[in-house]
Amino acid sequence: MNDIADIRRALREARNDLSRRQGRREALRGNLAVAEAGLQQAREQIKLLDEVAVVLKNLSGFARDQARDQVERTVTAALRAVFSEDYSFRIALKEVGQRVEAEFYVASRYGAAQRLETKPEDARGGGVVDVVSLALRVAMLLSHQPRVEGPLVLDEPTKHVSREFSPNVTEFLRSITPRSGTALATRAGRQVILVTHDAYLGESADTVYEIERVGDETRVKVLKTAS
Repeated sequence: MNDIADIRRALREARNDLSRRQGRREALRGNLAVAEAGLQQAREQIKLLDEVAVVLKNLSGFARDQARDQVERTVTAALRAVFSEDYSFRIALKEVGQRVEAEFYVASRYGAAQRLETKPEDARGGGVVDVVSLALRVAMLLSHQPRVEGPLVLDEPTKHVSREFSPNVTEFLRSITPRSGTALATRAGRQVILVTHDAYLGESADTVYEIERVGDETRVKVLKTAS
């Protein structure tokens, strides 16, 4: 009898151990998926910075300075609008042989005098680089000649921005739409089509659709329409 009891106890322990291992495996899979998504987003943000640098490199001196000023003003305005802090965005251009290289910096002030300047991808928290990436897309539209028409389509552009800043993100996005009447809207005049899981951003839109995947079907429900 003792042998049978021992076997049953060992079997229960083996099953419990297997269950724990399966739980850890699923947790690791989830962490891996999050890490891969973050890596993909980082690659896309770096690619965007590289594309802006290439545009600046290929412009003539005067046009390059104008484009740089436009980009700096737009990104600085976005950072200050979202975070309400003394942020600024700077593009450093330097000639290396026959080439012009561009480097990007985000500066923030701490206390009365201390000012810290870092690369966007190294700035405090993921939210800063998200806002920089969003503003760079707007700036590229503003500075492109001839003008690029059509809406601005964004997919989770502020995924890592804290929810407390969602109202500020909304106001910045509204500032580039024709209905806002702002100076930025006068230059941009864009409809914004946004894919987001942020409830506040979604509720703040003029028209809202909820998209749900059920089995092999994609179901679309109208939650709100523009008045």
